[in-house]
Formats: sequence, C-alpha cells, structure tokens
Amino acid sequence: MADFFSSMGDPIVQENIVEVERVKELAVNSDVTSVHFSVHDKKRVDIVLETFEKGEDLAVRLINERLEINVGIPRKWGIFQMKKRFGKLTIYLPEQFAERYEVKCSIGNVRMADMIFKQLEMKTGAGEVEICAISAKYLMLESGAGNMKLREINAGHLVATTGAGNIKGTACHGELTIHSGAGNIEFHVDGEDDLLMKSGAGNIHVHFPNPEQLNATIEATAGLGSVRTDLPVGFEKSGEFSSVLGNGERDLKFTAGVGSIKLSKV
Repeated sequence: MADFFSSMGDPIVQENIVEVERVKELAVNSDVTSVHFSVHDKKRVDIVLETFEKGEDLAVRLINERLEINVGIPRKWGIFQMKKRFGKLTIYLPEQFAERYEVKCSIGNVRMADMIFKQLEMKTGAGEVEICAISAKYLMLESGAGNMKLREINAGHLVATTGAGNIKGTACHGELTIHSGAGNIEFHVDGEDDLLMKSGAGNIHVHFPNPEQLNATIEATAGLGSVRTDLPVGFEKSGEFSSVLGNGERDLKFTAGVGSIKLSKV
C-alpha cells in the first residue's frame, strides 16, 4: 500500500479564481474528494483543491450564469484504488452567491455553512454531510452511506435521506421529511410545520421545547419496538401513539420498522 501511495506523487495544490459576484447556479461534481463550502467577504470565488501529483484534476468553467466545478480521477486510476487517499476541495464564496446549488460527490464528506440561497440538491455516495446555519426555500440531501448533522437550518422544506447512517438535527425550522434506511434519527423540533420521520431499522428520538404549545396531530408507529412519550395528552399502547394537540393543524408522523420511538420534552 505504501508503494501505491508513493506512486501518486507528492501533495500539490490546484487553484482557480472566478471573478464573478453572483450566478444563478453552482454545480459541483466530485469523484473522490471532500467538499467544503466556506464564506468569505470577497466578490469572487476562490477554488482550492488539495491533492497529489497523480491525483484528482480540477476543471472549472462558467457558462452564462452557471458555474461548474468538476474534480475527476485520472483515467489510469480507478475510484476504488483512490478511495483510501483522496483530496479536499474548498470553495470560498460570498454568502449569497448562487440561487441554486447542485452537489454530487461519489466518495467524500461535504460541509456547508453560513449561506443563503433558494435551493440545494446534494447527493453523496459515501461520506458524512454537515450543514449548518443555512437559510433556503428547499433543501434535498441524499447520502447512500453516511451520517448527517444538520444545525440551524431555516427552510421552507428540508428533505434528508440516508441509506445507511444516522441523521441528527438541531434548530431546524420548516417542513421536515427525514428518512434513514438503517440508522438512528434524533431531532430537536418546534413542531410548527409538518413533519415526517421514518427509519427502516433504527430508533427515532424527537425533542420538543414547548410541547404544551403544539397545534398538531401526532401519530407514531413502531413495527418491532416501543413508543414512549411524556407529551401532555394522547393515546398510547405498545408500539403506537396518537394525539391531537390544540386544533391539530400540523401533521407530525413518525414510523420505525425495526426500532423504538421516543417523543419527549427538551
């Protein structure tokens, strides 16, 4: 393995600067690279790829109002050869740069923070996703295998899905659709918008800061597991819980195939 790594060459940095203050779309496509978005106070985009002499190649192009950033593996190397040693792509950009973001990452972690936009569509094959301090109308996050950490998100609708991994959310406001095929889900929610959480194999734990102020219809079902709650009223039996709080205007639904559900005060 050491001989293979040394054959990739010494660490190098590839850089690109795009002198534009705003675009409508920013698309990132990466084979084997972690991707970090970082806000700066310059009216341009600085792109930095930390890689190796025979590692990934950086390509950038601006077409009309769409900025495309591609990081690809040289043809001589296969993705499975590269996966144990890959680079880091950092994109420095203004806080309000694009209306829409499209991020595709085969292998690698993705981090995004302190940004404002309309729409984000993010898909990762294997890697952790961390989103913090984001304001948007719509976010769609999808990971084949990896954990998600979501903090301080204000969105019209947040959709987060992982095939195998845990999803944890704190201070996420807006309509939520959360699904883990195999993994635990834990969220702090205010219950002021519709909410759907589903786990195929894993526990669901939801914290409510002010459950006595909820105006929602709550339904929780665990196929092979228990449902526990300390919410003020409701009907509870083994594996099921239902309650109508206030006028029941919001729909809060929780389903666990193999796992338990806990609904509790913060």
